[in-house]
Amino acid sequence: MLLETHGLKEKKEAEMKFCKMKIFTALFFMLSVAGSVHADMSKGSEQNLSPRVSERIVGGHEAEPGAWPWITALIANGDSLYDGQFCGGSLIHPKWVVTAAHCVVDTTPDMFDVVLGIHDLEKDTGERHKIKRIIVHPAYDGYTGDSDIALLELEEESSRTGISPISDNVALEGSESIAVGWGILSDETWEFTSTLQQVLLPIISNETCNEIYEGAVTETMLCAGYEFKGGKDSCYGDSGGPLMVKEGDIWKLAGIVSWGYDCSGIFGVYTRVSRLAAFINEQLFGLNLVLPDTASEGDGMLSVRGIVSLLMSLNTDIVVSLTSDKPSEITIPDTVTIPAGTTSAVFDIRISDDNLLDGSQKVTVTAAASGYGSSADTVTVNDNETAVLYVTVPQRATEGDGILRGYGRVTAALVSTDVSVSLSSDDTSEVTVPESVIIPAGKTGAFFDIIIVSDGEDDNTQTVTVTASVPGWIPGADTIKVAHYRPDFFTEQIDGNADLSYQTFTFTPDNSPNFYAVCREPASAFPSDTEDGTSLFLSDDSCEKVSLSEEQPVSFYGVSYSSFYAGSNGYITFGFEDSGHSESLTWHFEHPRISALLDDLNPEEASIKWKQFDDRVAVTYRNIGKYSFGGSNNFQIEIFFNGVIRITYLEMSDHYGISGLSEGKGMPASFTESRLNAYPPCNMLLLLDIPENASEGEAAQGSIRVKKPLSSDLSVTLTSDDNAIVSLPSEVIIPASRASADFNLSLPDDSLLRGMQKINITASAAGYNPGRRIISVTDNEIPVLTLTVPAHVTECDGRLAAQGMVAIDAPADDYISVSLTSDNTGQVIVPESVTIIEGETSASFDIKIACDRESEEAQTARITASVPGWLPDTKTVAVANCVPDFFTEQFYEGYYEGYNDLAYSRLTFTPDNSPVFYNGCREEADTFPTDPAGCLPLSLSDDAYKQVKLSGDAQVSLYGKSYSSFYVGSNGYITFDSGDREYYYSLDGHFSQPRISGWFGDLYGGTISWKQLSDRAVVTYQDVIYYSYWYEYVISFQIEMFFNGVIRITYLYMDSETGGIAGLSKGGGVSEYFIESDLSGYVCKHLVSLSIPEKAAEGHGILTGVCRLSLETALSSDLTVRFVSSDTSQVVVPETVIIPAGSTVAYFDITVPDDSLLDGTQLVTLTAFIPNYGLETAVIAVNDNETARLSVNVPRNATECDGIIKDGGQETGQGCYRLSDF
Repeated sequence: MLLETHGLKEKKEAEMKFCKMKIFTALFFMLSVAGSVHADMSKGSEQNLSPRVSERIVGGHEAEPGAWPWITALIANGDSLYDGQFCGGSLIHPKWVVTAAHCVVDTTPDMFDVVLGIHDLEKDTGERHKIKRIIVHPAYDGYTGDSDIALLELEEESSRTGISPISDNVALEGSESIAVGWGILSDETWEFTSTLQQVLLPIISNETCNEIYEGAVTETMLCAGYEFKGGKDSCYGDSGGPLMVKEGDIWKLAGIVSWGYDCSGIFGVYTRVSRLAAFINEQLFGLNLVLPDTASEGDGMLSVRGIVSLLMSLNTDIVVSLTSDKPSEITIPDTVTIPAGTTSAVFDIRISDDNLLDGSQKVTVTAAASGYGSSADTVTVNDNETAVLYVTVPQRATEGDGILRGYGRVTAALVSTDVSVSLSSDDTSEVTVPESVIIPAGKTGAFFDIIIVSDGEDDNTQTVTVTASVPGWIPGADTIKVAHYRPDFFTEQIDGNADLSYQTFTFTPDNSPNFYAVCREPASAFPSDTEDGTSLFLSDDSCEKVSLSEEQPVSFYGVSYSSFYAGSNGYITFGFEDSGHSESLTWHFEHPRISALLDDLNPEEASIKWKQFDDRVAVTYRNIGKYSFGGSNNFQIEIFFNGVIRITYLEMSDHYGISGLSEGKGMPASFTESRLNAYPPCNMLLLLDIPENASEGEAAQGSIRVKKPLSSDLSVTLTSDDNAIVSLPSEVIIPASRASADFNLSLPDDSLLRGMQKINITASAAGYNPGRRIISVTDNEIPVLTLTVPAHVTECDGRLAAQGMVAIDAPADDYISVSLTSDNTGQVIVPESVTIIEGETSASFDIKIACDRESEEAQTARITASVPGWLPDTKTVAVANCVPDFFTEQFYEGYYEGYNDLAYSRLTFTPDNSPVFYNGCREEADTFPTDPAGCLPLSLSDDAYKQVKLSGDAQVSLYGKSYSSFYVGSNGYITFDSGDREYYYSLDGHFSQPRISGWFGDLYGGTISWKQLSDRAVVTYQDVIYYSYWYEYVISFQIEMFFNGVIRITYLYMDSETGGIAGLSKGGGVSEYFIESDLSGYVCKHLVSLSIPEKAAEGHGILTGVCRLSLETALSSDLTVRFVSSDTSQVVVPETVIIPAGSTVAYFDITVPDDSLLDGTQLVTLTAFIPNYGLETAVIAVNDNETARLSVNVPRNATECDGIIKDGGQETGQGCYRLSDF
């Protein structure tokens, strides 16, 4: 890693600025620092070149013309050679030049040319080449100078001699080298030379160089020159040029002029070409892999072979490694060799037959050669196993059901890899499905959502086919019947456009999705006489409660009420005292309400009376006018005890307001206005009466009614959504002179496990509005319903994904909806229901543990799973108190805000298996625990980061997740998923990913370094500056990440007015339960350990003193620990155990009873709830002491002709089974 002091940074920036000034005069592009070089070329006359080695570029001398044929000048377009030269380079291949990345970063090929064969920039013309493309090393860092190398591909080849890079295994330190270039001769006179200069320089070790550059020299750099005014160096304008050493009699490229502190002041820094050889090789030689496009399982050895190739040949063999991401599909050799002098090699490919149903597989093969990059290609292997695909969807649905989550399922044989199954619906106006669903590897199926669409058309029941397919597989299909449903909210906003006078509207419950069927008929008088009823003396905008006799509650939208409120503004409300007069739909739908005429009415001169009858209660409004407008409105609301609602209007002078019903669930999102006058006449309405509930195998009867006796026979058609569950006669005749006819419902006993089914029954006749009802049919096959939930949780657990499960003892024959309830929703929340899919025996669900942030004793919640007609199952969840700790504190800038109190303190976060994962501890500190001396500096620019990779098998961890590398940010934090440049300290930023914020703020400068020790990784921020609008504060802190999971943050000097965030982040965003920690308030605690026997046997009774609670350090007061056993029929524990003050241990007894059941070995969990310490658990295995004996009896004698002997066996002995059909 790198570190640069401010002084070096300023000198380096001065060098860059000078270079930029020179280039901008002709080129308008930006430079930065400098780079690297490489190649492998034929030697030619290069072997005989031996230029005279003497002195000077700065401190060197003029080179001999033609001595260095590979040297190139980078010339800005439009300028002369002398004015336009801004950097150098080296020819390493007839079409490739290597230079420094900082010379060409952010430029384009049309901005400059490469010129070869020049010695004097003012006299020579040279060989000028256009540039085809510029490739900058992907890891180039313009601030640190790391990987400062770039390649320039020429449009045309050059015939001049090139230079090859030196091998990586050649030791350079102590060698003599030559640098050449056209840069300035002195940084004091800034005199540029027109002739090529050269200088002899010794190569210095990086260790020696870093003593001067304070760790800024990385492994991709090398140093050459003299310490402190040696008088010899490369300088401005030489960037990108070569640093050469002799290998035998041949000159090799060792470095590229990159950067330094002044010219000839101290050592110059060059790009170490040998460390970046792979970058050059990958671009020059271009390893490529080609595979056949397709094959099929069982093809064996393919006639078309694989090919690896290079763009040009090498003088040595190249070994290419081959790997496949699916070796079970194809077999390839581990390696293939491209011989010297050739450009390609072929290899065999064998296609296996894996006998697995895995569909078409895309197999990726990767070819890689050390130092020459890698290449990948794919071959599609088609499966030769024929697959059958099945799809199941619900048999029935109703328009408007919306999303049926997980109600669709595709199944197949066990698949070995992920298989994408395409889905389609043949009527997307009724049913839509996702385009595809994935069957995961190792599974036989997958679930998908189904969306039931409300198309708004009166199209009766539609049958929709859903198809699942995979190329080459036999597709599957299933059908779903979608019943028509048009939502009716039975509400009209009357705006002078409707006259309700002298009409009666009857709302009859019909178990339809709308709940009511509506009809209207003429009215000349109120149906109920309330003249002798009770008067309601209502003032303006008021209401009065009407209480009914206890035996006769009314029902509204299926909810029973023993009272209601009659309002002065023309409505009745249920369960809520309302007296407002806002004539808005939002007001109307806010509460359960019957609005005869919701308007601003004046009750002063009106008569408002109510009366309870044997079958109904009626409220009559007479002569009630509109406030300030007068008039006379007369209406009556009747609520029958059987759920029927009837509203009768006589004279109505007010034609404005709202009339209708409100279920009280708020303004419907899909509200459409009803037209009360458009409802059918009551004498043209079919009324269907059937039982609301029935059971399989029972006999049931229904009837169909009309309002008045008929003058002729009426043929009524009856339909059932599912005749297998409810069978009806196809036709029922209501005879002339009659108003009704009865019919039988058949509920077959199908011996299938379906659960309760809701079946739509429809009666229809020509000229009549159809009647609809729903019958709930209870299954008479009663399975064992089992509920599984965690026995013990804590408030800090949050969402427990798929931790709850309901199960039945046989596969479901249809979709079974299981209702779920919690008796303590303040602690444990479960979904309203979960569905067991057809063919399955179980379904899982999420459990949410609520956090009330209060310190309290443990709570319990009883979770119940039920299906109508089945025996429910209930389990108890024990919820331990847990005040969440997110180990994070935010400090705000300024004297009156922050009061940063972390100065000279040490925070230790130790994993303790508690719900919050760590135990926080604060101690005083006056030094860093790990000495920063010898740490590797990280050269971080403003708002930057560096990735740190640990050596060996070392890993650090945060919240239990291990990492072999991490990112150190300049703004005071360490991140683990990715690097971060954020400087604005916010909780959103802090919690955006796993992070340790030593001090998350806008920081710069100082020294940031890291070190790996045998037991930890350490990052130190020393004398970094916190930037503020008003002030700058110097702070120092250290983050230690131990390999055992412990995290320690030590703060030395921290100004109290410094703003920032300190603490730990698990990632995933800010929790809804987040509360700020008080880091300085942590007290160092000592962990509690629980020890119990590993096993015991039933009937042991009391095990005295065999269990132990222990503390690391004694406390000054008693510690009371509460205990819970997961199965008290197996192990009984005391309710509490006390560790006395001054003691570190307490022993306690447990009891192992004999339950006299044959239940095998049982694992029992004992949990200790420890105030302010969390919880500890341990498991004991209880072995059964009942021995199972199984006996069987069969007839002693039989003959060959006896065939099947029915019930020939009998059950004897514990655990015996009857033999039958043997």
